[in-house]
Amino acid sequence: MTKEINTPKNELLIALLFFLPQMNYFLVEIMAVFGLGSFTMFIYLFLGVIGLFSYSRVIKFRAAAFSTAFLLLSLAFSYLLNPATATYMFYGSFWSSGFVMLLTVYFPIFLRMTEEIDYDELFKALFTFAKITLIGAIGVFVVIQFILKKKTSDYMSFAYMSLNSVFFCLFPSKSSTRISKILGIAGCVMLLIGGCRGAFLTVSVYIVLLIMMHLFSDAENSAFNRLKWLFLTIAGLFSLPYILEKIGGLLTKAGVSSRALSFIEQFMSGSASGWLEKDGRNGIWEMAVQKLNLFGYGLFGDRTVLYEPLNPMVYAHNWILEMLLSYGVIVGAALVFVVIFGLVKTIAVARSSNNSVIVMLTFCAFSVIMIKHFISASFVISIDFWFYAGFIMNVNKYAEKLTANEEKDAENAAADGN
Repeated sequence: MTKEINTPKNELLIALLFFLPQMNYFLVEIMAVFGLGSFTMFIYLFLGVIGLFSYSRVIKFRAAAFSTAFLLLSLAFSYLLNPATATYMFYGSFWSSGFVMLLTVYFPIFLRMTEEIDYDELFKALFTFAKITLIGAIGVFVVIQFILKKKTSDYMSFAYMSLNSVFFCLFPSKSSTRISKILGIAGCVMLLIGGCRGAFLTVSVYIVLLIMMHLFSDAENSAFNRLKWLFLTIAGLFSLPYILEKIGGLLTKAGVSSRALSFIEQFMSGSASGWLEKDGRNGIWEMAVQKLNLFGYGLFGDRTVLYEPLNPMVYAHNWILEMLLSYGVIVGAALVFVVIFGLVKTIAVARSSNNSVIVMLTFCAFSVIMIKHFISASFVISIDFWFYAGFIMNVNKYAEKLTANEEKDAENAAADGN
């Protein structure tokens, strides 16, 4: 097997592939408000060049070669099995269609994770891009919502495009500053005011995981710090109704309605049980279960069998059901098992790891895959699903080496201390 040699440039390109589409989204959003054209074609052309180069860079590695062959065969099999999938593969503009984006941007980020990763270098790049993206998102949101008194073109996409930037800014890493923490909190407020319920629920789970880390982690966590975080958590929970009431009052005066805030208030009053039914997800999931078969309908195939009168682009809104509809109950179940087993193993590695970046990305992976993609989004055209799937694969592949490197670093630190 070819020896895998990594350079910091790979971490930078991974971060660029991950965040540049998100940056472009907010740039397009604000330019559209003022009737200006966008640079989307040039940005995605640039990303496509990086993405296509990724194939030549990593195809010599067994995991990358196998993954690429499996994806290409899946796409070919999808069309042969269900020609109607072509309509959804190339829905909209060709260059921004799901098929092209999958092959040139989304999947290449997964491929680049087949190499050994310097997670400290990766976090530096991700953290830098996250701050830039979140500053842009908050700025665009304030201008559109409060200055121009308009609505964002798609509140759900706006929220999900902000989500990962909020994750990285909230995490208490060595690179964290007061500004990054303020950005993270401001991002949460933005999701509460103008985001969708799924995005706010996802970031809430992530915050709970951060709190649990502070409460139960043994690493460099004194009894005083644990009591401090426990007190802050209890105080926060007791003051939450008052805070939400005040925020709601301010939003009402400003003429702004919040779907996320309404859901939280309903949840606290015990009347939020019908959320999934009102959103139509229960009906979509029931229909998806009824359509399951042995061979599936191919990638993008859920769009061809799930129907809703007012929306021709209905998808499963659940990555597990989408896998089963795409590949059939046997192959689909095997792939679901691989992802969940890989996530569980990654959690085990993170629990024993002293690398805070691996811990943070594990929290992100759990929140995105098991919360966001469990109730919304489509895994096949979701860049964060491919990124975190790549992270899970990378940690599982290099688990022993990651552990050995940490032990070596600990020995070196002890030797330096002596």
